[in-house]
Amino acid sequence: MKDPQGVYLVGNPQFEDFIGIKESDLIGKTDYDLFEPELAEFFQQHDQRAVLAQKPSVNEEWVTFASNGHHALLETIKTPIFDEDKKLLGVLGIAREITERFQSEELLKKSETRFRELFEHSPVAYQSLDDKGIFIDVNQKLCDLLGYSVDELLGKKFSELWSLDTQEKFPEVYSCFLQEGKTQGELRLIRKDGKLIIVLLEGRIQRDAQGKFMRTHCILHDITEQKRMEEELMRAQSIAHVGNWSYDVRNKKFVGSDEWYKIFGLAQKKLMDESFFESVFPEDIQRVRQEWESALAGNPKAIEYRLMINNQIKWVYSKADVERDSEGHISQIMGIVQDITEQKKAEEARIQLDSKMRDIQKLESLGILAGGMAHDFNNILMAIMGHASLAAHELPPNSPLCGNLSEIEKAGRQASDICQQMLAYSGRGRFLVQKININDLISDMANLLKTSISKKADLKLLLDKSIPLIEGDTTQIRQVVMNLIINASESLGDQNGYISLTTGVKFCDQSYLDELMYRADLKEGFYTFLQVSDTGLGMDEHVIEHLFDPFFTTKFTGRGLGLAAVLGIIRGHHGGIKILSTPGKGSTFTIYFPIMGEKDEEIVAKLASTQKNWKAEGTVLLVDDEESVRAVAKLMLEKIGYSVFTASNGEEALQIYQKLQNQIHYVLLDLTMPQMDGEETYNELIKIRPDVKVILTSGFTEQEISSRFKSKGLSGFIQKPYTLAGLRDCFESIPSEKP
Repeated sequence: MKDPQGVYLVGNPQFEDFIGIKESDLIGKTDYDLFEPELAEFFQQHDQRAVLAQKPSVNEEWVTFASNGHHALLETIKTPIFDEDKKLLGVLGIAREITERFQSEELLKKSETRFRELFEHSPVAYQSLDDKGIFIDVNQKLCDLLGYSVDELLGKKFSELWSLDTQEKFPEVYSCFLQEGKTQGELRLIRKDGKLIIVLLEGRIQRDAQGKFMRTHCILHDITEQKRMEEELMRAQSIAHVGNWSYDVRNKKFVGSDEWYKIFGLAQKKLMDESFFESVFPEDIQRVRQEWESALAGNPKAIEYRLMINNQIKWVYSKADVERDSEGHISQIMGIVQDITEQKKAEEARIQLDSKMRDIQKLESLGILAGGMAHDFNNILMAIMGHASLAAHELPPNSPLCGNLSEIEKAGRQASDICQQMLAYSGRGRFLVQKININDLISDMANLLKTSISKKADLKLLLDKSIPLIEGDTTQIRQVVMNLIINASESLGDQNGYISLTTGVKFCDQSYLDELMYRADLKEGFYTFLQVSDTGLGMDEHVIEHLFDPFFTTKFTGRGLGLAAVLGIIRGHHGGIKILSTPGKGSTFTIYFPIMGEKDEEIVAKLASTQKNWKAEGTVLLVDDEESVRAVAKLMLEKIGYSVFTASNGEEALQIYQKLQNQIHYVLLDLTMPQMDGEETYNELIKIRPDVKVILTSGFTEQEISSRFKSKGLSGFIQKPYTLAGLRDCFESIPSEKP
């Protein structure tokens, strides 16, 4: 035994035989006092290796002692001894001559007793196993760690303490252990009381001079609490969508947490090279590269940027810091990244909500102003027209003033009409509420509508005969129809084009209702709709945003309330409006009115009862990316009589059709879908089967679609939103062979 300075405290008799020096002469000496410099240096280096490793160190060396000239193969085991504060108490050395095995039994017992005392009081858990993995030696620290006594562990297989996951992976680890002669790794063990602990095991195989396996020596460190804290940190990072990372600048080695790889959609443990930038949104790559170069230069900054993962945009927030070495050079960059996609969506939703609230407040303010002005103006007109009529009554019929008074009354009535428009805009118009069949109202207006539009416009009426009644003012609804038709006609200008006026019934879920402009407090259910589409100039977002402002126009000068009055009438009837428009591709205005006093079940039954004797046969593949549309369209197709397969996108549709093409007779295909749109899907379908029967559906009109599919042999087209009757008529019109 040596103290921390390498001074001998004790030596056993066998050691005296080795070096030829009495114990009394040994105490207080160092290796340099006792041996040749080369041998003394060898012993000192072995001591230092054991202290630095903080674990037993074994070495074999041929040595010749200068004191007695004895030449022997010596095995030495050096074990550093620490107190509870990890302060070095000394180094225990065991030297064994393995050229001759014979030793005095009495001397061996004394040596083992001394070693056992130190071994038992070691602060490190220690075990020895035989070639079958059975405990053959353990210390008290190991017993305390595992909850067993010494007698309970000796003779027990170490593998009996392993958890299930350790049992699964350890055979492979043990195989490497046998080949390399040493190992280090984490194990999960089950204590006697049933508690799970995690240990870091460091092991070494001891072999004899012929290389034959003798035993394994293992040190176990309890890291249960450390692993628990790491797992809690990882769990917290996962909940907060935060990943951490570090980059070794010298070795160019990147390490990221599991959550980091999950956020970036990269394969686990893949190095951060160019593959990192493959995940960055193309428009943000240059900015992210600049910030990375800035971090490498020692100036990291917080940054927000987008990722493109599986064709989905994801927002992330990234922040980094640098670590420098003693010379001030950057040695490591560390940082965190957080998925802030939901926060961004919430922010965008808040901005949209604020914008809608401002629009509503603006409309309310203008409505109050318009209503107040109309009320006061009506009173003034009442006085003007009243006095004019009284004066006309007092004058003889042939008075030259009668004509003037008649003009005054005429102008007053025109001004009164403007007042009614202002009241309609404010939503406070005087409604004569009655039951209205929109189809009858449009049919009565048909001739007037045709004479009100451009001669180059072709007006098509697509009226669903099964639509339910609504409650409203006939005059006001007529004004809505007339304004929308005139607006569509003016959008065409001097060009040839189409205007379609469609009626029908649509089931609107809450998410669809939320998309309506200036909607009232509408509830999910069936609505009667009135739709006006044109193939005119179309509108951009700025025009749509101001479309319902009083006197707003895209023409040279404004001429009145126009569409602003339409909005007021819709609001007064507790309806909603949706506008789809693209510059150069026309516009579609769809007005939704609450249905009068009918339950959804009654409406479905009524729609079903309008079917003719025609009965559908066969199977339809329904392709639409909107879940609500798929649900209601599937129900409608099944009501008609079809069996239905559904697909949420083009790729899924192609997979289904490839497998089941002999069972599928029609494909009802949505035009506008993400990733692979309807046109691309159709082109792939005809590659699979050239005679495939595809019915295209879209919110755009048939005239707009026909130019794109003119020579592609579509079997049919139906415009959204469509009704049960409309869908049935579409399929009935397709020339079919019996399935």
